[in-house]
Amino acid sequence: MELSAHPKRIVQFALFEFTRFMFTKRGIIALIGFTAIWLIALYDFVAKAADIISSPHFADFVKQGFGLAGMSKLLDWPVAEMSIYWMIAAITFPFFTLFVASDQTCSDKQRGTIRFLSLRASRLEIMLGRFFGQLAVVSCLIIITLIAVISMAIYREPSNAMDAMSIALELFFKLVIAVTPFVGVMTFFNSYLTSSKQAIIHFILFFAVGSILIGLGQHYIGDFVSWLLYIYPTHSFIDVVSLKADIIQSVVTPLIQTSVYLTLALVIMKRKAL
Repeated sequence: MELSAHPKRIVQFALFEFTRFMFTKRGIIALIGFTAIWLIALYDFVAKAADIISSPHFADFVKQGFGLAGMSKLLDWPVAEMSIYWMIAAITFPFFTLFVASDQTCSDKQRGTIRFLSLRASRLEIMLGRFFGQLAVVSCLIIITLIAVISMAIYREPSNAMDAMSIALELFFKLVIAVTPFVGVMTFFNSYLTSSKQAIIHFILFFAVGSILIGLGQHYIGDFVSWLLYIYPTHSFIDVVSLKADIIQSVVTPLIQTSVYLTLALVIMKRKAL
């Protein structure tokens, strides 16, 4: 019974999760912070994208700092605003996704409502509903930022309309897939923790300690240990934002990571008393 999942109940949980974030104090504070950061980014960087991209200093910075990662391709994009947007999105969305998705079932455990929910839905339905609800929140925010950037690009140069919308559509799908493992890893931490703060702290420790151990393993055992870095959503995200990733790195790997996180979360939720 625990493994059963009715699509209707999953959608209901997802819609509730989306609404809960948008209209609660925690969600509103997060949205205000997100809006403030992006208003600064749009005004100070995206609005001046054409001048920034054309600057030889910026070209040198990108080639020296990101050339090996493939991000020098940004200089060849026909819409300067999209190039700057991609660099800002690559920095902001992973952190914001972790914060947004840090409370999927934690607060329900604190209040005891998770037991009430588990009487009316399977744990798989609760988990997937909360997961897709958080992913919907992040996807909505990505759409809003892309609309703003498209509008600025068209305002500067109306002939950029088709290129801007085409690039935006591609970037939307890349970003959504790239941040999906971040939501998934928070689903995993939510499966056994009772606080969103604990979930974020556990992720930081998981990333910091694990990276050190893998680094030591690479040094003393061999470079093949570096494959363990794929247990982190950050590793596949770097592949995507570098613009160097193939279809496996940009799509298959993040989805496999997410599937592993969700499977582990379900196993823990089944074994752990709610």
